[in-house]
Formats: sequence, structure tokens, C-alpha cells
Amino acid sequence: MGDVLTINKILAAIDLGADTEKILAYAEWLSKTRGVDTQIDMLYVIDYALTPGISCSLYRGRKETE
Repeated sequence: MGDVLTINKILAAIDLGADTEKILAYAEWLSKTRGVDTQIDMLYVIDYALTPGISCSLYRGRKETE
């Protein structure tokens, strides 16, 4: 029961949309509340539903050449 969760890294998934600033602010707040030097890594994500043509064509291109 006396165990304390130690967070060394925080992964913040961002898409450069309207909520990116809120996500980074929350990650920064969370890292400061831990009281230790916490690393914040950002991962840029895309919505597959908005870009299926690009992803599918790259995948199909690899399959045809194999």
C-alpha cells in the first residue's frame, strides 16, 4: 500500500490540432507534480480516416514489388 508510482517519461500524442497546447500543458503539469526530473516526449499522430489514400497506396506499392 505504501508504493509510490514513479514517472520518468511522459508520452504526449499530438496532432498539431486545437488541443495540442492543452495536451502539452497537461503533460508539463503532470511532470512538475511528480517532483522529479520527468522527460516529456511528443509523438506526432495522424488520423488514418483522413489519410487512407496515402497509407494504402504505400502499402499496396510494397506488396506489388515483393
